[in-house]
This record gives sequence, C-alpha cells and structure tokens, in this order.
Amino acid sequence: MGNLGKEERYMIIPIYNLTLLPNMHYVLKIKNIDKKEMQSKIDNGEYIVALPLKEKKKSPFTTNDFYKIGAMLHVDEIRNVTGGVSVTIQVSSFAQVTNVAYEGSHLAGNIKEISDT
Repeated sequence: MGNLGKEERYMIIPIYNLTLLPNMHYVLKIKNIDKKEMQSKIDNGEYIVALPLKEKKKSPFTTNDFYKIGAMLHVDEIRNVTGGVSVTIQVSSFAQVTNVAYEGSHLAGNIKEISDT
C-alpha cells in the first residue's frame, strides 16, 4: 500500500482480545478460509487487515461490530490447518477501516493507511 491517506478495499480478518503492533511477527489461525483464496490476495499485492471486534461474537459481522482502527498485515507464510489456514504475518502499519461487508466468503472493508507516529 504505502500511500498514506489513499483509500483501498482489502480483506478483513476479525480478531478479539489480541493487540498487534507495527513490526510485530505473529501466527494467526483463520477459520473458514481457503489457502488458495488467501494466496491469490497476497499474489495480487493486497494486504490483509486484522480488525478488532468490540465484543466476542461469531459471524455474521457488520461494521458496527468492529473498532475503527486495524493492523495492516504482510503475510510471510500460509499453511492449511483443519478448518482454515495458519498465517505467519508481520504487522506493517495501522489503518482506518470503514464499510465492512461480506464479499463472497470473506469480509472486506475500505482501508486508509494511517501514520503510526
């Protein structure tokens, strides 16, 4: 991404009770997503955005279920696990997220990268 202030649409990964900070490495287990679908997003240069839920809940989700600031993730590795994928990530920056909605089998939102300073 790298264009501060420019809005783009990316895949959203709901998280709960987890803090992700820039330059942090972490392994996320993501349910109900296919490795090929995730890999195609990465191959197209798209970021994945981890967006915190306000309360622990299961899908379906709406914009109001989430906080407005998420973490933009660079994916280092994707592995199949039972029921989804395991993704090794590095947090690149923070992003403001609006208009969260389902696009096919996954969530997406309008993402505007924000400075971490």
